[in-house]
Amino acid sequence: MFYSKNPVFSEKSIVKAEVLQENVLYPMRMFEHLYADYTDGIVTGVRLQAKDTDELLLSPGIIKYQGRLYHMEESACVEFEHNNRMNYLKIRFDNGERTSDGELFHTQVLLTNEETCFPYEMELGRFFTEAGARLIDHAQHFEDFFIEHNHIDVRYVPYSARTEATISPEITVAFARDMLQKQEKGEADICFCMQCLRKEPVDREIICAYISAKTGRPVAKMNNAQMCEALLSILKKERTMVAERQTFRERRSIIVD
Repeated sequence: MFYSKNPVFSEKSIVKAEVLQENVLYPMRMFEHLYADYTDGIVTGVRLQAKDTDELLLSPGIIKYQGRLYHMEESACVEFEHNNRMNYLKIRFDNGERTSDGELFHTQVLLTNEETCFPYEMELGRFFTEAGARLIDHAQHFEDFFIEHNHIDVRYVPYSARTEATISPEITVAFARDMLQKQEKGEADICFCMQCLRKEPVDREIICAYISAKTGRPVAKMNNAQMCEALLSILKKERTMVAERQTFRERRSIIVD
């Protein structure tokens, strides 16, 4: 049956080894239950930040892979070169090893020029660096995520969600902020933007339903980059429609002397 456990130890009580182990494992099991229905991908954190030097700062966070939660408690630095090539930052999951007190599953963070990820790898970001240029790690507007050179691209990074991995909440938040600035918005726009502004990963099903509602046709299976392209098209279309309506009103205006 369901239960909630809160261990209490008195000053001179003797704690048995099995009781101590149970109390150590209890929080981790609760955490695993919390994300049991989630897919592989970034759960929280793991954000890339460009430093003034030729280094990337990878923030602490949690990643889920093959049902197992991996956590990093301190930031990690990754050196890179301005090589006029596309660079791919990945995490590689190694096999577990038996230790004296359990199992330990290691990971490696590597920077490569190979786009394809092996089944035991996951992309954390990509960027094309030019000599003498500074790498940018943030986006002012939604369209900034599509900058090709000297900008960290997170469109392809899988984020953990229910049923199927989804895109970064940084992307959906930026979309929502730009869309809400439009003069004319429909109910679908407002509902979707409110979901995005929770600053959590938005389920792929919700994103595809919104794209389908805006385009008026069923959405075929899309990868992360294709979903971002579809959202960009919606944003540009709204901007074009507003401009056309403004031009039409100006043409209809009559000046009476």
